[in-house]
Amino acid sequence: MPFGVSCQHGVSLTAGGSHAWLCAPHGVWRSPISPPSVEVSDEVIEARTEIRPSSGSLRLTLRNDDGRFNSLGCGDYASIGKGSEVLLHLGYCTAEGPESSLAPTFWIESWEHATGGGRSHLTLRAGDGWCLLERWRARRQFAWQRNERTIFQLLRFLFARAGLEFSSFSYSDAVFQYPAFTIHPGESALTAVRRLLDMVPDVILFVSDTAYLMNPRAGDASCYSYGPAHSILEGRYITNSQAANRIQVFGDELVTEDWDWDEVEQVYDRVAQARDLNLDTTDEAHQRGQAILREGEMVSVGGHVSVPMNCGQDLYDVVDITSAEAGLDAARRRVLALQHAWAPSDGRYALRLDLGAP
Repeated sequence: MPFGVSCQHGVSLTAGGSHAWLCAPHGVWRSPISPPSVEVSDEVIEARTEIRPSSGSLRLTLRNDDGRFNSLGCGDYASIGKGSEVLLHLGYCTAEGPESSLAPTFWIESWEHATGGGRSHLTLRAGDGWCLLERWRARRQFAWQRNERTIFQLLRFLFARAGLEFSSFSYSDAVFQYPAFTIHPGESALTAVRRLLDMVPDVILFVSDTAYLMNPRAGDASCYSYGPAHSILEGRYITNSQAANRIQVFGDELVTEDWDWDEVEQVYDRVAQARDLNLDTTDEAHQRGQAILREGEMVSVGGHVSVPMNCGQDLYDVVDITSAEAGLDAARRRVLALQHAWAPSDGRYALRLDLGAP
């Protein structure tokens, strides 16, 4: 983390025991490896998350009737401040005792004190790793020539700039292409990551504070069922025409086309074009065309379901939906967004899933 230190001969960094140490000729600093934390579960009035592709947020409302949160950053609440990490555990009380699942990690961006009607609340607003990527801006130009780094390596470079771990659950062959790529001065890491993801069919999701690459395939098996056993409180199921069903890709002295013939037969051809001189083989160009078709296919099915909380559901999971009223019998859908809501005063502990094609 940058901080105000002026030193002609540079600094050295080491770690040992419970602290990390930074040394310079004129001073020594140390910081705990495991920073202090505070448990606020008993003070929570409401918790809401919204987790989407390339964005995630948390709104956490705490009771402050005795003014305990009036002096953040000191005393018992010294660990609550701008940039502090928030760990949200969603769970249940089971026959085996309390069990929970860790949501994506969030970092505090702002807070608000609200009073009135004899009540006093503190609301913390926090963003996930995508927010850290958005906050990082290139101080200078970064440029790589063709055949210098793969798309996977470029993604790892960008996530490291924001202090985030990067790994993979699965991946396509396309992430091992070696494109020429430039990050422009002032460009955010989020914008650069989106430009790289436009080149591949892969997606990224956060598990705790680690970003994972994943290749969502149409044949992925369902991991959970919603219907009679896990009731559906509300459901909307939408079928759209695809925005594009014919993809033309212009590469380095080549042109390819990919089609979704079923869509073409129903709504005639709808053309989208991609231009990338990094593509110098027809296989790579077809991979790009198929990736664009795949993205369009996933969002051609829409809608959402609201259900009692399922703490283990993740972004991009495939689930199956059974709803006799809508004529669905184990219909497979992919989770494209999640909204968790816990409001004990309203007796609400629910999850909304935005749906797409598997």
